[in-house]
Amino acid sequence: MPIDLIYQFLKEDYETKGYEDALCNPDNSYKEMNKVIIRNNLEVRFKQVKLKYMDDVREIDFHIQSRAQAGLVDVVEQLKTRKQTLTEHQRQLEEMERDLRNNTGYMIGMLLSYERGFLRGLAALSLETLKSQRS
Repeated sequence: MPIDLIYQFLKEDYETKGYEDALCNPDNSYKEMNKVIIRNNLEVRFKQVKLKYMDDVREIDFHIQSRAQAGLVDVVEQLKTRKQTLTEHQRQLEEMERDLRNNTGYMIGMLLSYERGFLRGLAALSLETLKSQRS
């Protein structure tokens, strides 16, 4: 299902990415820029998935109408069930987008995870500096 693209994106390991980014460039502005990039990439995926669902619903509507005219009642019922599933996914997408806009829910977990990883990376850099100064 198209919504799986969103869930896959949310499941990525942002903590490790943040950690590695901090080791590369420990600047706070770099961290903030990367958080904006992550958020923008998710917004692009939302648009892609929404367009796919709109196309799929449009196609199913056509099939429902044409199969109903042909008297294929069972096929029409299957298509209506499929359309209900797609419509429910569209509602879930709208809710997820709203949560992202409002910085609520699990939608910002990826940004918090990135931030935590970045902070771990900064801590690792500091500990390494202290260790090398003691030697």
